[in-house]
Amino acid sequence: MYELQAPPSSYSNISINELDDVERALHEIDRNLSLELFYDVASASLLLSEESRSIFYSPKAFGTSLQLYFEGQLREKLSLLGWTLQNGSGGAAYSISPCKNHAIYVLTGTEDVGLTEGNPTNKNNKGRELCKAISDPQIYFQGNTVLHVLLIHYKIDHLSMELSTPNEFEKRHIQSWSQRILFPSYILENAINSNIDVNRKNSATTTDTEEITVKRRKNAG
Repeated sequence: MYELQAPPSSYSNISINELDDVERALHEIDRNLSLELFYDVASASLLLSEESRSIFYSPKAFGTSLQLYFEGQLREKLSLLGWTLQNGSGGAAYSISPCKNHAIYVLTGTEDVGLTEGNPTNKNNKGRELCKAISDPQIYFQGNTVLHVLLIHYKIDHLSMELSTPNEFEKRHIQSWSQRILFPSYILENAINSNIDVNRKNSATTTDTEEITVKRRKNAG
């Protein structure tokens, strides 16, 4: 098991979930980060991932494509803000802040994502690349860099997100966090509902594109 020291922060509580506090915590990482930026990434990623819900794709395709689009959309936006890209072995893809003190990595998380009293972890097993980034960030990123993980978790009616700093890694999963910045969830309206699911299961293809409307929902807990 690898354990890290908590990153410098003006917050003593491990979970930050009040809107004003969330914005301030994001600004501590980079003054250009905001909830709006992450919501724009979420909106674009959900729309781009819709095609993978067709019956021609594997049942796992939507979750996989959603993470990949999140990663790509976020890295594109961050690069416009002066963040640099770092690709590790095994498909790991990081964004490094202009000051080199912060890195962001996107992972699909478990259902505790976004819950104040939850302890989420990565949904899929991860190997030595993430282990190195968590256990030796200063060596791995060649600087005094804190690794933040953007966890996303999709459900039929909403999307949960949080930007959190891993503290322990064991058995290919993050075990605990030194700080969690919890975003208000998206509520998905006019998007994927039971009727649409049934129609897709009974049709060979999907010709209509549903509009995804995103609203904020308060965190549970």
